[in-house]
Amino acid sequence: METVNFSISEIIEIYNAVSNTLFNKVVKVNIKSYRQSSSSSSQNIFIEAHNGSYWIIKTEDKQEWLLPSNKLTVNQFNQDSIQSFFEFQSYDNSENREFILIKPARVSLIPNPSEKEWKLEEKGTLNFAPNFLAATLRSQLKQIQQEKEQLASQVSQLTSDSLKDICPSLVTKDEFNQQLEIIKNQLKQLSSQQQSENKSLSSSELKELRENQINNTKIIHKLEEQNSLIKRILSEIEGELANNQQERSQIQNQLNEFREKKREQELNLPSS
Repeated sequence: METVNFSISEIIEIYNAVSNTLFNKVVKVNIKSYRQSSSSSSQNIFIEAHNGSYWIIKTEDKQEWLLPSNKLTVNQFNQDSIQSFFEFQSYDNSENREFILIKPARVSLIPNPSEKEWKLEEKGTLNFAPNFLAATLRSQLKQIQQEKEQLASQVSQLTSDSLKDICPSLVTKDEFNQQLEIIKNQLKQLSSQQQSENKSLSSSELKELRENQINNTKIIHKLEEQNSLIKRILSEIEGELANNQQERSQIQNQLNEFREKKREQELNLPSS
């Protein structure tokens, strides 16, 4: 299952405003009736289904969460089943009602070699109050903005820490070029000396000279590898940050459009 890099509060916000954004990031599941062989009690198990009535999404902390499908409508015929997994707030069973997700239900994967099955660990919460949406969105938008700022700070710190951990002995670009130039000059001098003094050197001195040449060549190669590693790490980090920023910008634009439409609807409501 794909792991999403959204916090649980962001998932709730996105689900309530633009649930289609999550469609390709979830596993679609349906309820499978299940009876334990050791007792008469039964429990509901979720299994993967192409057009499932529920979604399961996995966050970076390895937790798996159950959401109602964005096409699921609560009514008098299915309310008992849905209430097995979600607490209802302000529900009127005399009519079909839209709901706001307050908290997803938490589920866990059951070890099964033949097929994937999930069981309920903790109930979620749905709210059916018609005026609850606007206040909820305003609160969640403020929270999501705070979390994004924290994430940006964490990514910046992680970038710095990663470079220190991976290459503690890396040099700066100027230092690298300076060291490289010094070693190249040393190699030229040694090569010149070797040509002019070859005849006067003893075999041991000649061997030492060659070893120094080899060591200096290895140092150059190591510095070049470090320089390439710096460029690759920075390129990967920049690419990941750009992709995350693009995805979050798209979602934020959708949230802003939804909030504007909701505000216009509230302004057009007749006063009581």
